[in-house]
Amino acid sequence: MKFIHLSFIFLTCFISRSFAQDCGFDGLHKNLLKNDPQYRQQVIEAEAQIQKAIKEQETRRSNARAESTMSTLYYIPVVVHVVHTGEPVGSINNPSEARIIGAINYLNDVFAGTHPGLDPSGAGNIQIQFVLAKSDRNCEAFNGIDRIDFSGNATYVASGVQDPNQNSKNGISDNDLKKGTLWDPPFYYNIWLVNKISGNTLGYATFPGFNVSNANGVVMVAREMDSLKMVLVHEIGHGLNLYHVFEGSANNTQCQNNTDCTQQGDGVCDTDPITFERSSCRTGINPCTGTNYSKNTEYNFMSYSRCNTLFTPGQKARMLAAMTLPSLAVLARSPALLVPGISNFAEPPLLCTPSFPKPLPNGYGVTSVSVNDIRMESGNARFDGNGYLNFAANCNRRFTLQPGGTYTFTVSTSGYANEQVRAWIDYNKDGVFDNATEQIILANTLSNFSGNPPYPAVSAMFTIPPGAKNGEMLRMRVIAEPSNSWNVSPIGDACFIPSFGQVEDYAVFISASVLPAVMEYVKGEMLNNAVRITWKTSSEINTDAFEIERSYTGKEYSSIGTVPASGHTNGDAYAYSDKTYTGNVIYYRIKQVDKGGQFNYSTVVTVKRETAPENAITITNNPFADKFGITVATPVQSKVKINLLDITGKLLYTRSAEALGNTTISITPDTRKLLAGMYLVQVTINGKTTTRKIIKQ
Repeated sequence: MKFIHLSFIFLTCFISRSFAQDCGFDGLHKNLLKNDPQYRQQVIEAEAQIQKAIKEQETRRSNARAESTMSTLYYIPVVVHVVHTGEPVGSINNPSEARIIGAINYLNDVFAGTHPGLDPSGAGNIQIQFVLAKSDRNCEAFNGIDRIDFSGNATYVASGVQDPNQNSKNGISDNDLKKGTLWDPPFYYNIWLVNKISGNTLGYATFPGFNVSNANGVVMVAREMDSLKMVLVHEIGHGLNLYHVFEGSANNTQCQNNTDCTQQGDGVCDTDPITFERSSCRTGINPCTGTNYSKNTEYNFMSYSRCNTLFTPGQKARMLAAMTLPSLAVLARSPALLVPGISNFAEPPLLCTPSFPKPLPNGYGVTSVSVNDIRMESGNARFDGNGYLNFAANCNRRFTLQPGGTYTFTVSTSGYANEQVRAWIDYNKDGVFDNATEQIILANTLSNFSGNPPYPAVSAMFTIPPGAKNGEMLRMRVIAEPSNSWNVSPIGDACFIPSFGQVEDYAVFISASVLPAVMEYVKGEMLNNAVRITWKTSSEINTDAFEIERSYTGKEYSSIGTVPASGHTNGDAYAYSDKTYTGNVIYYRIKQVDKGGQFNYSTVVTVKRETAPENAITITNNPFADKFGITVATPVQSKVKINLLDITGKLLYTRSAEALGNTTISITPDTRKLLAGMYLVQVTINGKTTTRKIIKQ
């Protein structure tokens, strides 16, 4: 435990910083809203989904104590594009791998709520972490860093990238930066490190939108990619759908509208209305509320202050709600999170390639394809700009299946009229899709899109047949077209050319070495003097058992029990109670083992035991003549209040503190003016109070 001694000053939060950042989000966001109808529609649809998800969070949340251990933990794969101009690795504009890893580690410490400089009144653990991608676009092993030499671009060398907040044309455009350097957004969150951004801007990002968009990602100056620097944390906040806390205020005299805190300002209800401000950490009266300025705005990572130490619980709820958007949810299941298990990828053969003489202007076609919980997103014929999308050429756009497995196949469409859908898998890899033996779905009439998500969808079950080629890439084809009510032909076979809809191809890999189960969540909570671990799988194939492993350090684990698998291919829910644990902080993970002995691990869940106030308090030197001491040990983040009272209950001394987890608070009140006699020490920890008697001699 850390020991913090307090007398006149209780707790001081600190984070090293040297600037108040300028961010290009506002200019870019407003420009895209004005000029890009697809982006504007994506933002509208995303906001509707976020508000729905926030309400669902509130319904599910049974109590605040269990929240941090009961939430899903999301992992997002990141690829860092270092856009240098020929400088050596390790220079300011071509940062070393160690510097980049340090910046990602700091980002994760902030989002885990574990960095010592964070304000304890903030949201704590956001339940989102970031991982440098472990596989590249060819599914080869990768360190997550893509170095790109732009020394041949004279405009970039001289001026960097244009500032989205200005009309200046100095530098290359955002589109020119990302063209040719963007990695597939459903599988990588892209971060570009550039030599400069014109003006005073240090970085910018866009909202994720409802569906996957090529606009997603962060652009920031390379020198700010370092531990303890705020730009990456701030821009990732935008990438997870957070506005600036001063959203809606253009200057330091204009207050935000606030008749509906969920729809106005920053869309978060625990940040007060404020005016725009740069640099300072304001105190005193907030003219927009008539009350004192709050830490929730002045110390917020989404402000322009120099005091960035917190996200609020409302911002956490909004970021977690954003993770339910298809554009971000697909990232949390990206194969780039895993060390690659496929090498020498080769696109499967095809004898029938669709040909479209011109782009289709209609809003019909496939918007997503799912096999069980693995979902691939796309647009439609108008947004994709093409009637044929060959995702089978992308090894990340693959579905990994197992021989004999049974799966649920789902297609969603976005047309404003009924649509028909048909799909196949070329099991024998002859380049031909057979209607009799290789068709996996046929649906003649999907209901039309109402204008609000979710999109219309249809599902069917299919089973991998005996004789399907294993260990090789196969091709899946999906076709969507308005139904015959539009006087178009039925989809007769896989060579059908839609008049209004789309054809999409995907890779399918059938492998006996597929991991045994897909884990939906792992949760842990204290319950009746035991730790109850619960988990749920969304699919199981050949799964034998689940081993529960425990650690007190987060590094060395030992097995404490086994739960047999149910054998249900669509997954099941499980539970295990640990009654033999010791200590106050315990780490758990689930080892999934298949019948062939293969295994993999779930994410780690951390459970912290609350200590009863009477067991957390130690009083030293009692009875005392001059001084006595009070020590409070708090294994979890706690609000602590200590009162010294006389025997009649009169308050003589009080101190309050916000204690981080695994912290001991020690104080020595000044008792020189106290008369001999009995006194009471009253200690309140997270609302629970205990009282001790002390005697001055």
